[in-house]
Formats: sequence, C-alpha cells, structure tokens
Amino acid sequence: NRIRYLKLRGDIVGFNPFTLSFTYNYDLENNDNRETELMLTYNHQCFQLIGSVIIEPQEESYHFSIVLTGLGDE
Repeated sequence: NRIRYLKLRGDIVGFNPFTLSFTYNYDLENNDNRETELMLTYNHQCFQLIGSVIIEPQEESYHFSIVLTGLGDE
C-alpha cells in the first residue's frame, strides 16, 4: 500500500469576525496539484458572508454566498 493522494485543510481564526479557510489537494502519483480552495468568511450574529476561489489545473471558479443563520428556527 502506498499513499496516492494528499489533502491538507485548515482554518485561521483570531481576527474576528473573519475566518480564513484553505484546502489543498495533491496527487502524489502524478506529482500534480489537483485543487486549491481559499475561503473567507465574515461571521455575524444573524448571517455569514462567504467568498471563495477554487483553483484547478484547467479552471478557476469564484463563489459568494449568504447564510441566514436561524431562519426558520422556532
């Protein structure tokens, strides 16, 4: 058995109300970067704003979302 794939993930917190997250995926068999994702989250009591960029060998994508915390809770 050998390791074929490496995935690193982490969060950097401490500069409230922001959190920086990252994910790095690497193919050890082909010595190739598969995917890198960077995400910045703004945390508020009632909502979150999340922006991210995903970088793959053939494309880049950008995402933005709003999460309404507690909506629909009773």
